[in-house]
Amino acid sequence: MVKKNLLIITPFNPYPLTSGGHQAIFNGIAILKDIANVYVLIDCTESQYKRGEHKRLTQVLPWVNCIPYILPESRHTLKWYCRVLWNKISTTLNINLKKENESVKDTTSSSFLFVANEYSEEKKHFILEIISKYNIDIVQVDMIDGAAIVDVLPQSIKTILVHHEIRFVRNELFMAQMSNITDDDKKRFFVCKQREIELLNRFNNIVTLSSIDTEKLRAAGVTTPITTSMAVVRDVEFPIEHYPVRKVLSYVGPEMHYPNYDGIMWFLKNCWNKLLTIDSEYKLQIIGLWNESTAQKIAEQYQGVQCVGFVENLVQSIAGTTMIVPLNIGSGIRMKILEAAQIGIPVVATPVGAEGLPLENGIHAFITADADDFIKDIIALQEESLRRKFVGNTRNAIKNQYSFEALKRNRITLYD
Repeated sequence: MVKKNLLIITPFNPYPLTSGGHQAIFNGIAILKDIANVYVLIDCTESQYKRGEHKRLTQVLPWVNCIPYILPESRHTLKWYCRVLWNKISTTLNINLKKENESVKDTTSSSFLFVANEYSEEKKHFILEIISKYNIDIVQVDMIDGAAIVDVLPQSIKTILVHHEIRFVRNELFMAQMSNITDDDKKRFFVCKQREIELLNRFNNIVTLSSIDTEKLRAAGVTTPITTSMAVVRDVEFPIEHYPVRKVLSYVGPEMHYPNYDGIMWFLKNCWNKLLTIDSEYKLQIIGLWNESTAQKIAEQYQGVQCVGFVENLVQSIAGTTMIVPLNIGSGIRMKILEAAQIGIPVVATPVGAEGLPLENGIHAFITADADDFIKDIIALQEESLRRKFVGNTRNAIKNQYSFEALKRNRITLYD
């Protein structure tokens, strides 16, 4: 097979692996060594460029060609502005987590409902030059954030969107949490959804991470050919029997991805203090990059909870713990569940948290939207035999669909 020249556009540098999204994109690139000549567009500011941050990916995947697109220090992505806006809203409203009945969800704004970053004329021109310079055959956009580039790509280029999370599904669940929906909010949601579907229908192929997402796109009016291609985690399976059971819960995910914040706040408000009244020895570690102010407020309000930030060795940090995935917003799949299975720890998740994965309640994991059941299930997983059963069943369920070889086969077919 003659290798084709593939340009991958991502919303962030996928290395280091600081989130599930980073891991999904990174592993999707890692399997391409023998399949395509890979070029990855990396956005970076002038200072990031001088520090060589755009080269981090090639340090672990030296066969990848990283192409930096340098942004002036004063220019940021729409996602960055949304994050700044969230911080300003939080500060202005003086969110106090100590107020038992206050809903943090109600302080959010539908200004977070967005679909794709619109490209500057300079960046459009830069990408078109890259396509010409390197004789690019295929442009692959990872995540909806960069999908608007399809508006200017030549017809001769094959275009693929890897849709990690359906944004209109996430937006709909997000708005269902809000108590102050206005007509303008509803209009904005409709416009965002229509724009997302319009962009999807301009690509040659779409890749989803679950068959459920494929069905949702079809029902919404997406007519582009869709392939379901599962994301993967490391191939190594760690022996569960080597890890003593700890009364520690683990959550993995950064605050900047709002569903993580929403899920943790739901768990803390509805489950955590009740769990401690039953067994005060439990601890919760939140792994990932969280705002210092948020971490401090959580620590002040909730005993035994710590935001530990990014960890170099995830296996060492979560071995013997129980993974919680209390998400109420989102689509796609949760990489943290796949990672938990490989490392050898069981999972308690909400239905949204477990969506898209071949998991059954009581067989592969505990899955419930009820706070009292969530607590009961966490306690039940102190039983070592049950932990081993869940981990073993989950590993068997995901082995064929979520292997590197399965992803390779899928990509070979897709790029042909």
